[in-house]
Amino acid sequence: MISDEQVVTGANFDLRDEIHEYWSRRAETFELAFGHYIAPGHEAEAWAAPIRDQLGSSPRKVLELACGTGEVTRLLHDLGHEVTALDFSDATLAKAQAKHVGKPRLRFLHADAGHTMEPDESYDAIVERPSVSEELVMFKGRQFDRSVILLRVRWQLAYKLSLRDLEKIMAERGLSVDHSSVHRWVVQFSPQRLERFNRRK
Repeated sequence: MISDEQVVTGANFDLRDEIHEYWSRRAETFELAFGHYIAPGHEAEAWAAPIRDQLGSSPRKVLELACGTGEVTRLLHDLGHEVTALDFSDATLAKAQAKHVGKPRLRFLHADAGHTMEPDESYDAIVERPSVSEELVMFKGRQFDRSVILLRVRWQLAYKLSLRDLEKIMAERGLSVDHSSVHRWVVQFSPQRLERFNRRK
């Protein structure tokens, strides 16, 4: 048996290998991290609404890149679309397949999002779950983790949810936060998020 100490990274080990290893290790615990599992109810609707707005009501052929454990896959499928869900990590893809076994209009593909090998113009739309940015903001002394705060700010900016809707979503996740606290987070951190977004344009 080869120990970790005996493993040497060779010259042909590139960033894609590192990405594959990282997400394969995360597969078992991915949905335990806050914001990765999409709970039914207000939270699922918050994700489904912009998908519905962008794709419309008619069924489409959708390619989902970096599908992970299949949370957005479920939303796309429930909205009636024919989905090909792609991921570079075979471990996370296996979790997604197990979650959606037997569903029609759903295909899983183990491939690199940067080189899918799918024929050109095969899909009506390509979707990728937006990740929560890791802003370099100090949250020392705050009751909630940075990811909790930034996710709520992002939802308010992206989906125009009311503060009371955000309060309800957090309550569904077992977090008791008054809407006035959410308002303070939005006021304090939204300028940083908007500035970062504008830099990427």
